[in-house]
Amino acid sequence: MLPEADDIVQPPLDLAKLVSPQPSHLPEAEAAVTASDDPVVVADSEPSATEESQEEQAQGDAEQSEHPPEDTAQQDQQESHQNQEILAQADPEPEAVQRPPIVAEAEVSPPPAAPATVAEPAAVASPLTEAQLQSLYHNPLLNHLDYEVQQYLNEADTQDSEFHEMLSSYCVACKKLRRSEANIRQLESDLRELQDSVWQLSTQTQSVEGKCQDGVKVSTEFRYDVAEFKAEGMKRLSDKLAAARRELENDVPLHGYDTQKWRLLIQCHLHKLVSGLPMLAETPPSAPPVVLPDYPRSDGRAQADEVLRRCRVLFHFARKPILITDQAFQDDVRAWLIELGGTLLRCATWREHLYLLCELLRCPPGVGDWGACLVQLPADQLIDSASGSGGSSAVAAADLCLAALQLIVCPVAERAR
Repeated sequence: MLPEADDIVQPPLDLAKLVSPQPSHLPEAEAAVTASDDPVVVADSEPSATEESQEEQAQGDAEQSEHPPEDTAQQDQQESHQNQEILAQADPEPEAVQRPPIVAEAEVSPPPAAPATVAEPAAVASPLTEAQLQSLYHNPLLNHLDYEVQQYLNEADTQDSEFHEMLSSYCVACKKLRRSEANIRQLESDLRELQDSVWQLSTQTQSVEGKCQDGVKVSTEFRYDVAEFKAEGMKRLSDKLAAARRELENDVPLHGYDTQKWRLLIQCHLHKLVSGLPMLAETPPSAPPVVLPDYPRSDGRAQADEVLRRCRVLFHFARKPILITDQAFQDDVRAWLIELGGTLLRCATWREHLYLLCELLRCPPGVGDWGACLVQLPADQLIDSASGSGGSSAVAAADLCLAALQLIVCPVAERAR
């Protein structure tokens, strides 16, 4: 049962107090929150918002009892609106409560590590000096290689005169034979053109008329070819035929004979040379190339020089421009070089190997296609040298290998010469 309106004492409302707390109480609340981790309710001397809302509700009920509403729905709406205003005033947004900062537990610091020991840098190997390399391996060919090349250049003009004349005659005979063959081909082409100029053909027409037995006139035409002889064309053709006859009967056989004669003479000369030198004759044809530390005979150097002089002549003609146009001469010279050089390499020292290499390096481009077989570094001797066996022969092969490598990678001295 609601109390009477006269018994309710309504204190005046202070909206400022409901909205914000008194400034004098804020430091105390902050101090209380800081002192404890649990949430703290700050007491206020002013009446709470709940009590004030109850008093206002009681006052409103008394007023309603004194002035009863005419409509129940309107009364309920007013009560609901009034309750919402009271709740809005009584429950303002609470200020953010400042919580004490969470103090993390003190991390247990690990014990101080022992000072790292700085590793001493590894010793850097310094390159060997030239004197140290000489003590490990000494190659006399590398020290005298420039001298040997200069000796080769000084002897480049020293050739065997007899063998040079034979090759020159063979070269001239080959030129004449190729010229005669070219003349024959040209004469054949001219004869094909002139044979049509001896007789001149023309087409003629003849008409014939006649009368049949019944008196009807008839006519017809005949077409036939007429050949006219040209004396001037016949004279030119006769001259060409005579020239072709001379080439075929005289020049071609003569130059062909000379070519074969000089070719056979050169082959005989080389055969006598190889068979007449004991150092070469005693070497079997199936023997592999070698690098001897010294000549097997006392006169071995003189015999090797005889072969080198013939090789020098052959290399001289191998570098001549005639090889571009005369394939037969080119093939013969290269075949003789390979045969003679291969025979020499079966009983050669490092001098013959280096000489042939110097000659090959001064040949025109394309020498690798036919002259690579003249560069021989005996594999068996090199293997013996690497394994420490083989004696002086293996050492000579190793020395030659490095000297030949230096000649190949370095610029060729006086190549145009």
